[in-house]
Amino acid sequence: MIRATNQVFNLPPKVVPNSCTAVANSYSTNLAKISRETVTEKRQFPRRKIFPVIFLWFLAGGQLTDDKNLCRAAQTSVNQEFRITISSENDLGKLLKEGVKQFRLGEVERSLTCFDRIIEVSPLSKPFLWQRGISLYYKEDFLAGAQQFRTDVRVNPNDTEELIWERLCKLRLAGPTNCRQISLEAQTVAEQRRVMQDAYNVFFCRMSPEELVSKYSGGNNQEDFYSKLYAALWYEGIHDAKNSKEMMLQALSSPYAKGNGKDDYMVDVATVHSKLRGWA
Repeated sequence: MIRATNQVFNLPPKVVPNSCTAVANSYSTNLAKISRETVTEKRQFPRRKIFPVIFLWFLAGGQLTDDKNLCRAAQTSVNQEFRITISSENDLGKLLKEGVKQFRLGEVERSLTCFDRIIEVSPLSKPFLWQRGISLYYKEDFLAGAQQFRTDVRVNPNDTEELIWERLCKLRLAGPTNCRQISLEAQTVAEQRRVMQDAYNVFFCRMSPEELVSKYSGGNNQEDFYSKLYAALWYEGIHDAKNSKEMMLQALSSPYAKGNGKDDYMVDVATVHSKLRGWA
């Protein structure tokens, strides 16, 4: 995944692209450039304003007999309106920023609407949309997620994270009874970040998650966060919910997640992961 250069830590954070101009004509150069820009805007998590939609639904003949059905119908209407709005948008930078924003809010479906629209406007941008692969994972569309990450690997073969997420999607596809039998040949990658090389080794059964976490505990704050994040994801991949929850909550309570990692997209991933599973 394309990242910004960070002069303090060994592991550059995932960043939010801020502008995306003329991707169709020079997609690799532009996306590499925009991915080095960091959005520092304050994140907000406003409550969803669904009352007007509920009211219109009621006027149309909806019955107030089930609160869950009411909220589901309201959210469906809101999402449909959002899809219609995005379908006419052609500004790739705006779409990418909106997709990231929606993911941060836990609106996985909406984030995918934005990322898919980018591909409609500029098909050549698909290999650079690793954010889309993550959203597909949380939509539990593991086959499409694996395909997105495999596409990413073709343009960035030395990035272990695409390979890890592809592996994770395939573990989830295998199910709890078969996940440990999934055999994927580990490939040699020129990964410069030691924590990501070790996380890669965990996902390809050359290192245990316990060893990963122990190695980086008490050291570099960023590496400590990433070791716990990927240990949690490994446990989820093998359907060990107890250890996955423990590791993910430790990652979120780490100094990096609570401090200077606020603009790191993977901190947002940990936050959304925990919210979707009812842990936070």
